[in-house]
Amino acid sequence: MKELIQTQSAARIFSREAQGGKLAHAYLFVFPDEKYLRFLLKHFAKILLSASERVQSLIDKECFSDCKIYPAAESKFSVSDANAILEDHTLRPLEGEKKVYLLDRFHEASVSVQNKLLKALEEPPAGVYFLLGVTSEFPVLPTVLSRVRKMVFPPFTEEQVLSFLKRHYPDRENLSDFAASSGGIVSEAEALLSGSYYGEILSLCLAVASMRECDLPFLSARAAACKYKSEFLSLLRLVFRDVLMYNSKGTPLLKGVSLENIAKEYSAAACVAVLESIVVAERDMKFNSSFPQLVENLLITIIKEKEKC
Repeated sequence: MKELIQTQSAARIFSREAQGGKLAHAYLFVFPDEKYLRFLLKHFAKILLSASERVQSLIDKECFSDCKIYPAAESKFSVSDANAILEDHTLRPLEGEKKVYLLDRFHEASVSVQNKLLKALEEPPAGVYFLLGVTSEFPVLPTVLSRVRKMVFPPFTEEQVLSFLKRHYPDRENLSDFAASSGGIVSEAEALLSGSYYGEILSLCLAVASMRECDLPFLSARAAACKYKSEFLSLLRLVFRDVLMYNSKGTPLLKGVSLENIAKEYSAAACVAVLESIVVAERDMKFNSSFPQLVENLLITIIKEKEKC
Protein backbone atom coordinates (compact mmCIF):
# COMPACT_ATOMS: atom_id res chain seq x y z
CA MET A 1 0.00 0.00 0.00
CA LYS A 2 2.90 2.36 0.71
CA GLU A 3 4.01 2.12 -2.91
CA LEU A 4 0.52 2.95 -4.17
CA ILE A 5 0.14 5.93 -1.85
CA GLN A 6 3.46 7.35 -2.96
CA THR A 7 2.29 7.43 -6.60
CA GLN A 8 -0.34 10.05 -5.73
CA SER A 9 0.45 13.72 -6.36
CA ALA A 10 -0.87 14.66 -2.90
CA ALA A 11 1.74 12.37 -1.32
CA ARG A 12 4.52 14.04 -3.28
CA ILE A 13 3.27 17.50 -2.33
CA PHE A 14 3.16 16.62 1.37
CA SER A 15 6.68 15.15 1.24
CA ARG A 16 8.02 18.30 -0.42
CA GLU A 17 6.37 20.50 2.20
CA ALA A 18 7.80 18.36 5.00
CA GLN A 19 11.30 18.39 3.53
CA GLY A 20 11.14 22.13 2.87
CA GLY A 21 9.92 22.99 6.35
CA LYS A 22 6.67 24.40 4.96
CA LEU A 23 4.17 22.16 6.70
CA ALA A 24 0.72 23.45 7.50
CA HIS A 25 -0.37 22.91 11.10
CA ALA A 26 -3.37 20.77 10.05
CA TYR A 27 -4.08 18.55 7.06
CA LEU A 28 -7.22 16.79 5.88
CA PHE A 29 -6.45 13.65 3.88
CA VAL A 30 -9.41 12.60 1.72
CA PHE A 31 -8.75 8.92 0.99
CA PRO A 32 -11.64 6.68 -0.14
CA ASP A 33 -10.32 3.41 1.29
CA GLU A 34 -11.40 3.30 4.94
CA LYS A 35 -9.55 0.07 5.66
CA TYR A 36 -6.21 1.66 4.82
CA LEU A 37 -6.98 5.18 6.09
CA ARG A 38 -5.21 4.59 9.41
CA PHE A 39 -2.19 3.20 7.54
CA LEU A 40 -2.08 6.33 5.38
CA LEU A 41 -2.13 8.63 8.43
CA LYS A 42 0.73 6.71 10.04
CA HIS A 43 2.69 6.88 6.79
CA PHE A 44 2.52 10.67 6.70
CA ALA A 45 3.19 10.96 10.43
CA LYS A 46 6.50 9.17 9.84
CA ILE A 47 7.36 11.66 7.09
CA LEU A 48 6.34 14.65 9.22
CA LEU A 49 8.45 13.47 12.16
CA SER A 50 11.41 12.34 9.99
CA ALA A 51 11.04 9.15 11.96
CA SER A 52 13.91 6.77 12.61
CA GLU A 53 13.37 3.01 12.25
CA ARG A 54 12.65 2.78 15.98
CA VAL A 55 10.08 5.57 15.86
CA GLN A 56 8.48 4.14 12.71
CA SER A 57 8.05 0.83 14.49
CA LEU A 58 6.49 2.56 17.52
CA ILE A 59 4.12 4.54 15.28
CA ASP A 60 3.01 1.30 13.61
CA LYS A 61 2.33 -0.15 17.07
CA GLU A 62 0.53 3.08 18.06
CA CYS A 63 2.70 3.60 21.12
CA PHE A 64 4.98 6.52 20.23
CA SER A 65 4.61 9.32 22.77
CA ASP A 66 4.71 12.13 20.20
CA CYS A 67 2.23 10.55 17.79
CA LYS A 68 -1.21 10.10 19.30
CA ILE A 69 -3.90 8.28 17.30
CA TYR A 70 -7.62 8.76 17.89
CA PRO A 71 -10.01 7.03 18.16
CA ALA A 72 -8.89 3.61 19.35
CA ALA A 73 -8.97 0.98 16.63
CA GLU A 74 -12.51 -0.13 15.75
CA SER A 75 -13.98 2.72 17.81
CA LYS A 76 -15.91 5.83 16.76
CA PHE A 77 -14.51 9.30 17.35
CA SER A 78 -16.07 10.54 20.60
CA VAL A 79 -16.30 13.58 22.86
CA SER A 80 -13.87 11.91 25.27
CA ASP A 81 -11.35 11.62 22.42
CA ALA A 82 -11.72 15.34 21.69
CA ASN A 83 -11.28 16.17 25.38
CA ALA A 84 -8.15 14.00 25.60
CA ILE A 85 -6.65 15.83 22.61
CA LEU A 86 -7.45 19.24 24.11
CA GLU A 87 -5.86 18.28 27.43
CA ASP A 88 -2.73 16.82 25.84
CA HIS A 89 -1.96 19.05 22.85
CA THR A 90 -0.60 21.93 24.95
CA LEU A 91 2.10 19.70 26.49
CA ARG A 92 5.56 19.78 24.92
CA PRO A 93 6.77 16.85 22.79
CA LEU A 94 8.81 14.32 24.78
CA GLU A 95 11.43 13.25 22.23
CA GLY A 96 11.75 15.99 19.65
CA GLU A 97 10.38 19.33 18.51
CA LYS A 98 7.21 18.00 16.91
CA LYS A 99 4.08 16.26 18.09
CA VAL A 100 1.38 14.96 15.74
CA TYR A 101 -2.22 13.89 16.30
CA LEU A 102 -3.79 11.45 13.85
CA LEU A 103 -7.59 11.68 13.70
CA ASP A 104 -8.80 8.54 11.96
CA ARG A 105 -12.24 8.35 10.28
CA PHE A 106 -12.95 11.95 11.20
CA HIS A 107 -15.97 11.84 8.88
CA GLU A 108 -17.69 9.90 11.67
CA ALA A 109 -17.10 12.63 14.24
CA SER A 110 -20.25 14.41 15.41
CA VAL A 111 -20.84 18.14 14.96
CA SER A 112 -20.18 18.75 18.66
CA VAL A 113 -16.87 16.88 18.51
CA GLN A 114 -15.75 18.81 15.44
CA ASN A 115 -16.70 22.10 17.06
CA LYS A 116 -14.73 21.22 20.18
CA LEU A 117 -11.54 20.91 18.13
CA LEU A 118 -11.89 24.12 16.10
CA LYS A 119 -9.57 26.30 18.20
CA ALA A 120 -6.93 23.58 18.46
CA LEU A 121 -7.00 23.09 14.70
CA GLU A 122 -6.77 26.82 14.04
CA GLU A 123 -4.06 27.79 16.52
CA PRO A 124 -2.16 24.79 17.87
CA PRO A 125 1.02 25.37 19.88
CA ALA A 126 4.29 25.52 17.95
CA GLY A 127 5.42 22.09 16.81
CA VAL A 128 1.94 20.53 17.11
CA TYR A 129 0.35 19.11 13.96
CA PHE A 130 -2.97 17.47 13.14
CA LEU A 131 -3.54 14.92 10.37
CA LEU A 132 -7.24 14.22 9.81
CA GLY A 133 -8.30 11.23 7.73
CA VAL A 134 -11.67 10.97 5.99
CA THR A 135 -13.15 8.88 3.22
CA SER A 136 -15.32 11.83 2.21
CA GLU A 137 -15.12 15.51 3.09
CA PHE A 138 -18.89 16.03 2.94
CA PRO A 139 -19.57 15.23 6.63
CA VAL A 140 -16.80 17.63 7.71
CA LEU A 141 -17.96 21.07 8.89
CA PRO A 142 -17.05 24.07 6.70
CA THR A 143 -15.45 25.65 9.77
CA VAL A 144 -13.11 22.65 10.03
CA LEU A 145 -12.38 22.66 6.29
CA SER A 146 -11.36 26.31 6.50
CA ARG A 147 -8.72 25.45 9.11
CA VAL A 148 -6.99 22.57 7.33
CA ARG A 149 -4.95 22.00 4.19
CA LYS A 150 -6.90 19.52 2.09
CA MET A 151 -5.05 16.73 0.29
CA VAL A 152 -7.20 14.59 -2.02
CA PHE A 153 -6.26 11.03 -2.94
CA PRO A 154 -8.47 9.82 -5.81
CA PRO A 155 -9.20 6.11 -6.24
CA PHE A 156 -6.34 4.16 -7.74
CA THR A 157 -6.45 3.05 -11.34
CA GLU A 158 -7.51 -0.50 -12.13
CA GLU A 159 -3.94 -1.19 -13.25
CA GLN A 160 -2.59 -0.06 -9.88
CA VAL A 161 -5.09 -2.19 -7.96
CA LEU A 162 -4.30 -5.17 -10.19
CA SER A 163 -0.57 -4.69 -9.58
CA PHE A 164 -1.22 -4.68 -5.82
CA LEU A 165 -3.31 -7.85 -6.04
CA LYS A 166 -0.68 -9.63 -8.11
CA ARG A 167 1.96 -8.84 -5.49
CA HIS A 168 -0.15 -9.96 -2.53
CA TYR A 169 -2.26 -12.74 -4.09
CA PRO A 170 0.07 -14.32 -6.68
CA ASP A 171 -1.73 -17.67 -6.66
CA ARG A 172 -5.24 -16.36 -7.33
CA GLU A 173 -6.86 -16.35 -10.76
CA ASN A 174 -8.99 -13.71 -12.51
CA LEU A 175 -7.47 -10.91 -10.46
CA SER A 176 -8.33 -8.46 -13.23
CA ASP A 177 -12.04 -9.05 -12.50
CA PHE A 178 -11.62 -8.07 -8.87
CA ALA A 179 -9.45 -5.05 -9.74
CA ALA A 180 -12.00 -3.88 -12.31
CA SER A 181 -14.91 -4.23 -9.90
CA SER A 182 -13.13 -2.46 -7.03
CA GLY A 183 -13.80 1.08 -8.18
CA GLY A 184 -10.15 1.83 -7.47
CA ILE A 185 -10.49 0.85 -3.78
CA VAL A 186 -7.96 -1.81 -2.80
CA SER A 187 -9.91 -3.05 0.23
CA GLU A 188 -13.02 -3.60 -1.92
CA ALA A 189 -10.98 -5.73 -4.32
CA GLU A 190 -9.61 -7.69 -1.35
CA ALA A 191 -13.07 -8.12 0.15
CA LEU A 192 -14.43 -9.46 -3.11
CA LEU A 193 -11.38 -11.66 -3.53
CA SER A 194 -11.51 -13.18 -0.06
CA GLY A 195 -15.25 -13.44 0.28
CA SER A 196 -17.55 -16.04 -1.20
CA TYR A 197 -20.07 -13.29 -1.87
CA TYR A 198 -18.50 -12.14 -5.16
CA GLY A 199 -20.63 -14.61 -7.07
CA GLU A 200 -23.68 -13.59 -5.03
CA ILE A 201 -23.19 -9.90 -5.85
CA LEU A 202 -22.46 -10.60 -9.51
CA SER A 203 -25.65 -12.67 -9.72
CA LEU A 204 -27.63 -9.78 -8.24
CA CYS A 205 -26.07 -7.31 -10.69
CA LEU A 206 -26.90 -9.51 -13.67
CA ALA A 207 -30.46 -9.93 -12.41
CA VAL A 208 -30.82 -6.15 -12.14
CA ALA A 209 -29.41 -5.61 -15.62
CA SER A 210 -31.84 -8.12 -17.15
CA MET A 211 -34.92 -7.31 -15.01
CA ARG A 212 -38.42 -6.53 -16.21
CA GLU A 213 -40.74 -4.02 -14.55
CA CYS A 214 -42.56 -6.81 -12.72
CA ASP A 215 -39.24 -7.80 -11.09
CA LEU A 216 -38.70 -4.35 -9.61
CA PRO A 217 -40.24 -4.85 -6.11
CA PHE A 218 -38.42 -8.13 -5.51
CA LEU A 219 -35.04 -6.94 -6.82
CA SER A 220 -35.29 -3.62 -4.99
CA ALA A 221 -35.80 -5.47 -1.73
CA ARG A 222 -33.02 -7.94 -2.53
CA ALA A 223 -30.55 -5.17 -3.42
CA ALA A 224 -31.52 -3.07 -0.40
CA ALA A 225 -30.77 -6.04 1.86
CA CYS A 226 -27.31 -6.56 0.35
CA LYS A 227 -24.64 -6.34 3.05
CA TYR A 228 -21.97 -5.22 0.60
CA LYS A 229 -23.45 -1.96 -0.61
CA SER A 230 -20.43 -0.26 -2.13
CA GLU A 231 -19.27 -3.51 -3.74
CA PHE A 232 -22.72 -3.99 -5.28
CA LEU A 233 -22.70 -0.51 -6.81
CA SER A 234 -19.13 -0.88 -8.04
CA LEU A 235 -19.83 -4.22 -9.68
CA LEU A 236 -23.12 -2.99 -11.16
CA ARG A 237 -21.19 -0.09 -12.71
CA LEU A 238 -18.73 -2.57 -14.19
CA VAL A 239 -21.54 -4.71 -15.61
CA PHE A 240 -23.08 -1.74 -17.40
CA ARG A 241 -19.69 -0.58 -18.58
CA ASP A 242 -19.22 -3.99 -20.18
CA VAL A 243 -22.71 -3.80 -21.69
CA LEU A 244 -21.66 -0.48 -23.19
CA MET A 245 -18.48 -2.12 -24.51
CA TYR A 246 -20.57 -4.81 -26.25
CA ASN A 247 -22.68 -2.13 -27.89
CA SER A 248 -19.69 -0.06 -29.01
CA LYS A 249 -17.56 -3.04 -30.11
CA GLY A 250 -15.11 -2.48 -27.28
CA THR A 251 -13.37 -5.01 -25.03
CA PRO A 252 -15.34 -6.13 -21.94
CA LEU A 253 -13.46 -6.38 -18.65
CA LEU A 254 -15.38 -9.14 -16.88
CA LYS A 255 -14.08 -12.60 -17.67
CA GLY A 256 -16.38 -15.58 -18.03
CA VAL A 257 -19.55 -13.47 -17.97
CA SER A 258 -21.74 -13.34 -21.07
CA LEU A 259 -23.56 -10.05 -21.43
CA GLU A 260 -24.45 -10.28 -25.10
CA ASN A 261 -28.15 -10.94 -24.54
CA ILE A 262 -28.40 -8.19 -21.92
CA ALA A 263 -26.58 -5.79 -24.26
CA LYS A 264 -29.33 -6.24 -26.85
CA GLU A 265 -31.80 -4.64 -24.42
CA TYR A 266 -29.88 -1.37 -24.01
CA SER A 267 -28.71 1.33 -26.38
CA ALA A 268 -25.33 2.97 -25.87
CA ALA A 269 -27.13 6.11 -24.68
CA ALA A 270 -29.11 4.09 -22.15
CA CYS A 271 -25.91 2.53 -20.81
CA VAL A 272 -24.32 5.95 -20.38
CA ALA A 273 -27.41 7.22 -18.55
CA VAL A 274 -27.40 4.20 -16.23
CA LEU A 275 -23.67 4.58 -15.53
CA GLU A 276 -24.20 8.22 -14.63
CA SER A 277 -27.02 7.22 -12.27
CA ILE A 278 -24.81 4.65 -10.57
CA VAL A 279 -22.08 7.26 -10.03
CA VAL A 280 -24.69 9.57 -8.47
CA ALA A 281 -25.86 6.72 -6.22
CA GLU A 282 -22.29 6.07 -5.08
CA ARG A 283 -21.88 9.76 -4.29
CA ASP A 284 -25.19 9.96 -2.43
CA MET A 285 -24.26 6.93 -0.34
CA LYS A 286 -21.34 8.96 1.04
CA PHE A 287 -23.91 11.48 2.30
CA ASN A 288 -25.50 8.65 4.31
CA SER A 289 -28.58 8.65 2.09
CA SER A 290 -31.14 5.92 2.70
CA PHE A 291 -29.72 2.97 0.80
CA PRO A 292 -33.10 1.24 0.16
CA GLN A 293 -34.50 4.46 -1.33
CA LEU A 294 -31.31 5.05 -3.27
CA VAL A 295 -31.41 1.54 -4.74
CA GLU A 296 -35.08 1.75 -5.63
CA ASN A 297 -34.56 5.03 -7.50
CA LEU A 298 -31.59 3.55 -9.33
CA LEU A 299 -33.52 0.46 -10.42
CA ILE A 300 -36.43 2.61 -11.60
CA THR A 301 -33.97 4.57 -13.74
CA ILE A 302 -32.61 1.35 -15.22
CA ILE A 303 -36.13 0.19 -16.11
CA LYS A 304 -36.94 3.54 -17.74
CA GLU A 305 -33.76 3.56 -19.80
CA LYS A 306 -34.41 -0.01 -20.95
CA GLU A 307 -37.97 0.90 -21.97
CA LYS A 308 -36.63 3.68 -24.20
CA CYS A 309 -34.97 1.03 -26.29
